[in-house]
Amino acid sequence: MSQAAKTPRASSADAAILQVLRPELRHLTSKQIHTAVRKQLPAISLVTVYRSLERLARAGQVSISDMGTGAVVYARVTESLHHHLICQDCGGIVTIEHAEVGRWFAALSRRHGFKVTTNHLVLFGLCAGCQATHR
Repeated sequence: MSQAAKTPRASSADAAILQVLRPELRHLTSKQIHTAVRKQLPAISLVTVYRSLERLARAGQVSISDMGTGAVVYARVTESLHHHLICQDCGGIVTIEHAEVGRWFAALSRRHGFKVTTNHLVLFGLCAGCQATHR
């Protein structure tokens, strides 16, 4: 059997990855995605997952973010954009709706003639609980 026959086609890999990322607000590393996709496509390699993630990101179907975990995470792009506040101390994550920052993105675009293309803003700081323990 040739290597091409053993390797999942890009379209099946893309579809499997999108299926894994389907649950709303789910952010996974490439290794977590690879582990999950292997249940459906046992022969898929980590390299194939990386290539599919790059292709899906270029197509605007998947976002890539640094959530402070030491590895980038991927999420499926949906119509309901969201953003995060992440506590650098306890690792807590607060999800905020796009409406809270959308006007700011628009104002920056107008003021600087800059088209904001990000779909995932991540801000790091200290949550209220950790602020209280650091006083």
